[in-house]
Amino acid sequence: MAEALGEMGCKLAISARKQHELDAASAALRRTNIEVLTIAKDLGAATADAAASLVGAVLDHYGKIDILVNNVGTVWGASAIEHSPEAWRKVMGLNVMLRARSRAAR
Repeated sequence: MAEALGEMGCKLAISARKQHELDAASAALRRTNIEVLTIAKDLGAATADAAASLVGAVLDHYGKIDILVNNVGTVWGASAIEHSPEAWRKVMGLNVMLRARSRAAR
């Protein structure tokens, strides 16, 4: 997705928990002359602060966000009945609420 958007002229900001993953991804993108900002951030907690700081870093660098692709998510590998309330909070927080918090941070 990032490569396709970059090939169409989009300036990219990508985020991951692990810096070495960002380094590898950004190196591949830059080899094809795609502009990319990398931000190491653990969004697993799905807090409003995490989303706001990520959005803020992108806005500080580029001044605006035209397209937001949320490719974060998690599963527990258990049936719905076997999920504890805490497991549901984590899954829904990361898969659903992080997107809402990212939008609100703009």
